[in-house]
Amino acid sequence: MAFVASKKDNPAKTHLFLDAGDVGFCSRLLEARSLEWQFIVPDTGGKSPATVDSGQLLAAIKETQIVASTAYSGMILTFERNKLTVSGQKKDGSTAKLTVSMKYSGKKVDIELNRECFVAMLQALNGDIRIFTPVEPGGTLKVDVNDGKFSYFLMTLK
Repeated sequence: MAFVASKKDNPAKTHLFLDAGDVGFCSRLLEARSLEWQFIVPDTGGKSPATVDSGQLLAAIKETQIVASTAYSGMILTFERNKLTVSGQKKDGSTAKLTVSMKYSGKKVDIELNRECFVAMLQALNGDIRIFTPVEPGGTLKVDVNDGKFSYFLMTLK
C-alpha cells in the first residue's frame, strides 16, 4: 500500500508513505533550494583516484583518534604520491599523524572530513577502495568500492 499526503491534506508537510508487510517507509519533501547535482556528484573524468586498503586506513584513523581531541570531530587526509597521511588534533594543540601506503599519482591535496562519518563508512567496507579527491575546496569526496559498482559521496568540511 502506498499513498502520498498532499499539501491539501497536510499543509505543513508533504509525505510519501509506503507499507510492504512488516516494513514501513516514510519520505518527506523538503521545500528548500537544493544543491546542484554536479556539486554533490563530482566530475571524476580524467582524475587519477587514490587506491588504498580500507582496513589499513581505518586502523590509522582509529589510532590517531585515540590521542586526538574529542572536542573537534574533524580529521585531515593528505593525499601525496603513493601515501596518505591521517591527521588529528591532540588535546594539547599538536597534531597526531599516521601514514598509510596507497597508489596515487595526483597532486598533493588536503581534505578535512568528519571523522565519525568516515569511520562508519569504512567499517562497512572490506578491501581496496578508490578515492576521488574533490575538484575544489568544500567539494565532494567520492569513494568507489567493488570496482565502481557502488559509490559513497562525502561532503568535505573545508
